[in-house]
Amino acid sequence: MKHCLVVLLLLMVCSASAQSDSAYYNYAYLGFGRHAALYAKYERVVVQTTAFKTSVNLGIGRVPGDLEYGDPSTTILLPSLVQGYYIGAVGAFIGIEPAINFEGNLWYTELNAPVGLRFAPGRHIDPQLFVELGYYPTLYRSHEHNRDVPLFFALGLCF
Repeated sequence: MKHCLVVLLLLMVCSASAQSDSAYYNYAYLGFGRHAALYAKYERVVVQTTAFKTSVNLGIGRVPGDLEYGDPSTTILLPSLVQGYYIGAVGAFIGIEPAINFEGNLWYTELNAPVGLRFAPGRHIDPQLFVELGYYPTLYRSHEHNRDVPLFFALGLCF
């Protein structure tokens, strides 16, 4: 299942890059939250109309462990599909994100639904900054853990 999701995500990104780049945007950002202490993501808009954008993204997050208590660190793979509605520089989005967690010798999945606001430029000529704020509810969890940060904040660059 994990490999199928990664392959599907890569195919979507590759097929989008074969189209004209003039109508598509790229986003690269760093954030805090999403069940990870820190995360980095790359996002590619694959379908765009006047107000709507559909994008795919892939990220990686890290939660440091506590060696004193035998708690291993966790690495989280964050692929997602996002639908956004934009009016000028402000957008609202909702997505589906099957987070894949690697904690020591254990790996487990979570199905999350990020919802948020993005403050980004409506048109880009040069790379410009954007800010993203949101809520990150978990719809399904295959393994219980002791961390839950349902909010997130990100700062990034659109180009």
